[in-house]
This record gives sequence, C-alpha cells and structure tokens, in this order.
Amino acid sequence: MTLIAKPKLIAIDNSILGKVSKDFYSKNLENQTKALDFFNSIKSQGLVPLFCFHHIAEILQHENENIVSDKLSLIANFPQVAWVKSISQNLSIGSIIDIQGAEIKKVISSPSLSLRELIETIRDELITYSTGSDFIEMIGPECYVIREMNLIDIQKGKAVDSISHVRDPDIDKVKLSVLKKSRLKTNDEVLGSFETLKNKYLSELHERGDRKLEGHDRIVSSFLHDVWGFGEKLHKQSGNSLYINFLNTLGIDKKYVNENWTVGELGYFAIFKEKLKVISRSLSLNEEDVLKYPLSTFPSWHIWVELDKRIRKEKYAHGSNIIDKYLGAFSLYADILVVDKRIKEYFKQIIRREDKFSLLKGKIIKSSDYSKMPRNL
Repeated sequence: MTLIAKPKLIAIDNSILGKVSKDFYSKNLENQTKALDFFNSIKSQGLVPLFCFHHIAEILQHENENIVSDKLSLIANFPQVAWVKSISQNLSIGSIIDIQGAEIKKVISSPSLSLRELIETIRDELITYSTGSDFIEMIGPECYVIREMNLIDIQKGKAVDSISHVRDPDIDKVKLSVLKKSRLKTNDEVLGSFETLKNKYLSELHERGDRKLEGHDRIVSSFLHDVWGFGEKLHKQSGNSLYINFLNTLGIDKKYVNENWTVGELGYFAIFKEKLKVISRSLSLNEEDVLKYPLSTFPSWHIWVELDKRIRKEKYAHGSNIIDKYLGAFSLYADILVVDKRIKEYFKQIIRREDKFSLLKGKIIKSSDYSKMPRNL
C-alpha cells in the first residue's frame, strides 16, 4: 500500500478490541452505533491500528471460536492497518523477537545512532501497511493452523508467570560473589527440604497464582524436578568455585558477568542470552559482537525488563502479564499505546527514572471505556 503521509500508529489493547467487537456484532442498534462511532473516530483522526504477533496470539487464545472470529473480522473492517514484518521467523507477522533482532543488528552496524534515530530507522524497516481485510486474509491460514493444532498453550503461560511470580524475591537480591564463599548442599541435605519447598510453592500458587491456573501439584512437581536436575548438573562440575560452576552450568562465560551482579541481574542476562540464540541464528549475528554492549542499549529489551521488575511486585500473577510485557516493549514503535491503569503507571515510573524514555511521554494512554478513548488521544 502506497502512503501519502506518515500515518499515526495506535496499538490497541486486546480488551478494548473485544469490547468494540462485541458491540459491532451486537443485535442492539445503540451498541452497534457506539462501535461505528469508534471506527469513524479512528479514521477521522488519521489513526492506523498497529499489530504484531502477540496481539493476534492473545486473540487466538480465547476458548470461544465465535469471539475469536468476531475479533479477527473486526480487524478486517479497518480501512488501513499496520503490522510488524517478520524477519526472523517463518510467519507473516513479526513479534518482539523481530523487533529486538532489528534493534540489535542496527546497534551493531550503527552504534552512534541516538535512541530516536534507532526507533525511526527500525520503524521504517519493519512496519508495513495494508487494508484490514488484506491483513486478515494474509494471516488467516496461520491463525487456522495455530487454533487447530493448539500451538498456543494458555495453561503453560499461566504456569510460567505464576511460578516466577511466587518464588522468593529475596533470592534475586543476593550478590553472585556470595557463591565464592558458599558450598553446594549434598543430595541428602536437599531432599530433606524439598517437601517443605513443595508445600510452600503449592500454598503460594493457590494464594497468589493465576486464578485460572490448573494442575498446581503437577506444575510444582515439574518445576522442582527441573531445579533438582540443575543441582545434579552442578554436582558434576568440579575443580572450581561454586561461582564458576554455577555459571558453567548455565552456559554463561564468566567474561560476561560481574561478581557484584545480583542473582536477579544474572537471571535477566540468561533470558536475554537464550533469546539471542534464536535471533543470532535467524539474522546471522555473532553473539560476542552483541554481548559487548550493555543490555540496556537495546531499548525494547530494557523496557521489557523494567516492566517485569514492576509486575513481579504485584500481589497476584496473571498469565496475560507475559503478553502485556511484550506489548509494552512495543510502545517505542507506536505513536499511541493503549494499556490498562497499572501498565500506564509503570511507564510513568520508567519515564521519571530514565530521561532517555521521555520520548514516550503522551504516547501511553489508559482506557476502559472505548467510547471515551478518542477524546484522550
């Protein structure tokens, strides 16, 4: 699609799309009118809805086939939409991996770019446009396969978020240097505490885990089985300090790590490194070239981390937090990002703390009633 002027991109929260969809296909004329007014307002303000894989994945997760169909049909009714191109995966529409991959590649090739220049360059490279109907026609076959083969495991997402949410946050504050003075417990010592640990996790999951999480006992057992497996790998390491053995078991070279890091900081580094494996294979990048930069150099990753730190402090886990963090990192490439109240507050905190993200001021809006949203834009 040929563009006459640069469009203003708006990333709309899935809950808002759901409400608009419900009214758009309602038999109630007043509700239909409300939804049509929303469409007309988006169009009259020159706004173009922006999508990535995570928007579509969240829609496809819904168990009701009619609701999924209505939401996709709603998107097809937009006269123009924008989406992230996939450069690293065999999909029509890109994800946060594509955005982070593009950022990494551009930083390596042009390290002197300012944050604003980096964002503008990647936006021009990754964002493409079409009618809503053409977009849905393009992704339709993939949506069908994802639904039919149940490729999006909703319960897995809830389990991952819940386990990570209820674990002891104090562990994240421990400095890695402590490992240099510590010893690894024997299997017998650990066995004695595993039943207590299992009961603690079960209690925490029931109290603070995702409300729709199923199979608590199975999830905790699987998690502790992985913990035990990691411990066994540690026991097989020898001849070095627990600090070095710990890093070796994680597959992390000590040259990338500072012993004054906390366990939490190492955890984020390990997550980034796993993502980097996927990105490096797809974009033919050298990991060493990437890891010589502070991870905060890559803006969407940094936003993801800062949101994760704040979401972890919430009392209850929600499986949707995973997508919320992905879409939050998407904020850099939209002109307007519609979020819920808590995510907007987290962005306010991030902007206050880091001046470089002041470019996000005015871009993050909250709205629970979509009929009031246009006046907030």
